[in-house]
Amino acid sequence: MQHPTSSPSIHTMDTPITQRIVQTNAQSGTSMSSLSNASTTTSSPTESVSAASAIAAAAANDNTTTTSTSAASSSTTAATTNTKKRKSLLGRKHKSKMQGSYTAPNDSDRKRAKKLPRGFYSEPNDEKDDTDERTLGNTSVHQERRHMISLAYLHVLGAPPASKWKDTDDEPGTISTLQTMLQLSSDERKIIQRVLVATNTCLKAGIVYNGEILWERGHPTRLIEENSTEETIIANYIERGCSVSLTTIVLNVHRYRKNLPPIGRSAVYNASKRMVSRVAPVVKRCQGNVDKESNWAKANKAQKGQLLLRAGFPVDLDCYKGDDGNLPKGFDMEHMTPVYKEGLVYFDEAHQYCRTTELGNLDTTNVQFPRDANGNYDPNGTYALPAQLCTHKYEKQVRKCYGVCIVNGVGVRVAPFDYSDKLLVTEETMEHERWKAIRNIKNNPKSRNNKDWNTHPRVEGAYYESDPITKVNGIGKAKADQLIALNIKTVDDLRKLEGSVALINNILNNTNGIGIGSINKWINDAKTNTIDGDAPVGICYLDSENPYAAKHGEDNWKDVIDGSSAMSGFVSIRKLVKHMVDVSMAVYAGTTMEGKWFFYHDALKQLTAADTIRWMEEQDYLKWWLRPEHGVCSAYGRFKVHYVGNQAEAMPLDNSLFAEVLQALDRMVVLSHALCDDKDDPRMFSMTTPIK
Repeated sequence: MQHPTSSPSIHTMDTPITQRIVQTNAQSGTSMSSLSNASTTTSSPTESVSAASAIAAAAANDNTTTTSTSAASSSTTAATTNTKKRKSLLGRKHKSKMQGSYTAPNDSDRKRAKKLPRGFYSEPNDEKDDTDERTLGNTSVHQERRHMISLAYLHVLGAPPASKWKDTDDEPGTISTLQTMLQLSSDERKIIQRVLVATNTCLKAGIVYNGEILWERGHPTRLIEENSTEETIIANYIERGCSVSLTTIVLNVHRYRKNLPPIGRSAVYNASKRMVSRVAPVVKRCQGNVDKESNWAKANKAQKGQLLLRAGFPVDLDCYKGDDGNLPKGFDMEHMTPVYKEGLVYFDEAHQYCRTTELGNLDTTNVQFPRDANGNYDPNGTYALPAQLCTHKYEKQVRKCYGVCIVNGVGVRVAPFDYSDKLLVTEETMEHERWKAIRNIKNNPKSRNNKDWNTHPRVEGAYYESDPITKVNGIGKAKADQLIALNIKTVDDLRKLEGSVALINNILNNTNGIGIGSINKWINDAKTNTIDGDAPVGICYLDSENPYAAKHGEDNWKDVIDGSSAMSGFVSIRKLVKHMVDVSMAVYAGTTMEGKWFFYHDALKQLTAADTIRWMEEQDYLKWWLRPEHGVCSAYGRFKVHYVGNQAEAMPLDNSLFAEVLQALDRMVVLSHALCDDKDDPRMFSMTTPIK
């Protein structure tokens, strides 16, 4: 779509802003009354005036007289003269360099462009020049222009969202509309966009945008006062990990509310360096609790005592007796289910980052040896090229849930549950993501043309009575238009021409390019391949509330959508639970522990969710999960029904077996490379990808 043609700029050199507003309305053919009628309710909580009153208020506040205008024009002429002098001096200063041969500038002479954060902008540098930043009273011409654009955007157009700013094939965007309405040139479209961004940013902050520039490049002379509120803001945000640019944005919003001029990143950076600070290492947060009076410690003690009793180990029960001298029900063996050491399957998750080199070396240096032409070590040989590290867009993890147990006195590893590149979530989260994927499919216009979501019940190669004649082979648009003019519109009309000499002669006499041979061919084709009745209507599954259920059925749609690309990053905790129960049941099938086993897993939040517990009860899976019994921890908050976490002494995988798994993987990588030189051999192990 072409943009509106450029028109003379309304911000002339010596025309006051009030005259320019009136001139704009006259040029665009828009009156104050029409602006008032076109205005809509603004989305700003702080602006409630109409477009007409807003622009009229701007005009009323403009007290610039003809004298001041002349003075401004004179000062402008003088400033322009000074600028020309500076340019001529600059040319004479560098004239000797320009006359000689070209010399490439040094890298140190090139200034690195400052990258502004998204949402704030800086006007072109020429606006900061005294020849362009002409003032009308206390307000600059450019600020008035930005304010006028903001008012028109809010009160005339109703603040359309960012998705409507750009032009489409159907209608012009907000930027083009404002450009035409305010008679701005095509070079000022970027300024319009910046004003829209600044206006929306101020709306989100709850303040009114008055045309000022919210972001300026560094002003090192505008230092932040010591022991001020602004230093506290800098300390708060930089300590929480914000960059200098983001901290400057927050600080400028604070200054904007205080009617203070904005500052640049240099001022914030200098202030942060001036302030007293330290660089402290980030330490790991301790898990668990060493306070013996905490709920975690008390629950851990009670759960361990009960578990040892259930497993048949001797326990000093005196420390568990109540004030009445009796043991609680949770420590009475008559009411507890026994636990067997050889009937426990321990499950735990492990996440291992993929490495960037074949043998898993993560160092940034590489020891090399000289070699001969055959690749053998040779002290007089040459070194190969330096090793290269592959920089991934993101580091992938190998994510698996491992399980170990003892069967007939022998340690066994059960099949792991692999969920690499996926996030383990509850079924509630899975349902939310499924419906999110359904909404995306239904809102995507391209899905309408996807044959997977549309049925075509027509018989292939057949015609139906109600089909248009363009369906018949050999009838294009030009011939069809001639036949339609003779009231031959459908395949049934064409079929009825058989034996009608008058109708055929009428076609021959009133059409061009249609002969008797073509007519007979079309009639025979329609007579042979036409099915009586109207054509069946196709079905678009996207018209239903749940397209997946409409196409695949209520029992299968979840499995289908879970296997789609939209859900590839998630896996339900229910699949993990089913895996743990299935492999445990299989490993103890036919042994003395069949029907007596438990699986042990710590209190993973997805596993302890109310929805997961309810589903496990419905599937009769909950009885296989080893948990505290008889309310032994009922007084200890969230630990009353699940075993506490962060206890490596109760989980053999955390204790030592995970380290053995990683060591075994390292050995397999090294041995596979030592026994085979073909890197593409599928039997080769590597640390670079989850599959390898």
